[in-house]
Amino acid sequence: MKKLTEMTGWEMTATLAEIAEPVGNLVNDDAFWDCFVNCTRKGVGLKQKDAFRYLLRAYAELMPLLFGAHRQDTFRILSVIEGKSIEETMQMNAMELLEDAKVAFKEVLAPFFTKSARSAKRG
Repeated sequence: MKKLTEMTGWEMTATLAEIAEPVGNLVNDDAFWDCFVNCTRKGVGLKQKDAFRYLLRAYAELMPLLFGAHRQDTFRILSVIEGKSIEETMQMNAMELLEDAKVAFKEVLAPFFTKSARSAKRG
């Protein structure tokens, strides 16, 4: 998997174009969006001892949406980032896929969603 920071501008724009629809499906789901925005706000300024508990709560809230209601969208996003078909991505080792999902969220989705959430809050 190539991280966003390792991509050329051409590769990055192609990747973002390919994931635009499934990302749009996530953004347009009010339950997902509200959960994401709330999780983002709650995590700001936490002490280290509270950070792990916060992360577990955030995962508990987001995972049913990502791997339940938006499972197909999630696998479409991961397959583009992995450079594999959806079927190949679905057959990946679970731990490798979770690690790649974490990296994809950190490298691609979180910056996109966070910037969008800030814009929505201002607008």
